[in-house]
Amino acid sequence: MMASDDFIVKNEFLNDGGSIHIYYLEKYKDFVAFGFSAFMVMRALKTKEISVQQGYSKELQMPMVIIGKKEMEVIMRDGVIKQGTVEGKYYHLQSFIRLDEAAYDEWAKWLRGVD
Repeated sequence: MMASDDFIVKNEFLNDGGSIHIYYLEKYKDFVAFGFSAFMVMRALKTKEISVQQGYSKELQMPMVIIGKKEMEVIMRDGVIKQGTVEGKYYHLQSFIRLDEAAYDEWAKWLRGVD
């Protein structure tokens, strides 16, 4: 499955924080998560003292994290995130961690460089 920008935006628009969407995108040659999904991945991996590259997608107008192969293996192997469905290069997982929307908003502002 090739994830289009519309597919990604739709997934994050409908995301209430209980889902984590991760995509393998050729553009980055790595796994990437956006919006709430990115925040949840970052927080989940932080519990394992693993960091990911954080950024802001101007194209999609939302935060993003780039997830390396090693970090993706930790996610899948160690149960950092509840297992979900895997469709080719798209992962739809469920999170153990509750979404903190205020913390997400602060993080998104920081990534955008907005005070």
